[in-house]
Amino acid sequence: MNSFTLEPTFHKYRFIVQPQKGFRFAVDSVILGHIVRSVDALDVVELGAGSGIVSLSMYSHGIGKKYYLVEKDPVMCESLSMTISLNELERVFVPVCEDISNLSSMNDFADVVIFNPPFYRQGSGRGSVALVGEPDLFLNVGFDIVSSHGVIVYIIDAYTLHLMEKTQRRLGLYTVYEGHYVSSRGRERVVKVLTKQLIGVPFVEYIDINSRRVKSFYYDGGV
Repeated sequence: MNSFTLEPTFHKYRFIVQPQKGFRFAVDSVILGHIVRSVDALDVVELGAGSGIVSLSMYSHGIGKKYYLVEKDPVMCESLSMTISLNELERVFVPVCEDISNLSSMNDFADVVIFNPPFYRQGSGRGSVALVGEPDLFLNVGFDIVSSHGVIVYIIDAYTLHLMEKTQRRLGLYTVYEGHYVSSRGRERVVKVLTKQLIGVPFVEYIDINSRRVKSFYYDGGV
């Protein structure tokens, strides 16, 4: 039988349910959930949603009308369902207990795709297991899911950024924002906001993690 803990969040009256052992969210997820402060979005898809902390943070900022939280791990899906029920978000949050490679029915669907890929160097993961894989898979799937006017937001270790940027160039994605910071464990992390096209992208307001100031992006077709 799985054991879970109930944790407070940075938002009043919002709580998160996490497995007592294994993967538990860290500051990266908190930063990712706070980075976008305003965007014209109806449908939000989170890939590798875990217990739902990123989407919960975004929704608490008033972003999006409907969230689809994709998570393949059965234990994390259980914690995600409990988080949704505890916060009475059944009408807003839809848990999708599925591998991200099986989401073809959601192509060109989302206004925002957000993810924090659960991939680490061998032996450096949080919890009892270090996960190893290809983080650019998330970007490939995000590209398929996001609409032509939507944005992709992610956070990742700097040492894997070259993989993401190679995939970004191949897909023809534009960078709206890029920010770097060093975690408490001394690892450099990178946050990026991407889009398929510049013209027609809605106004995007975000927090610059270096200056901690609110900035905005809007391209009207000028030079």
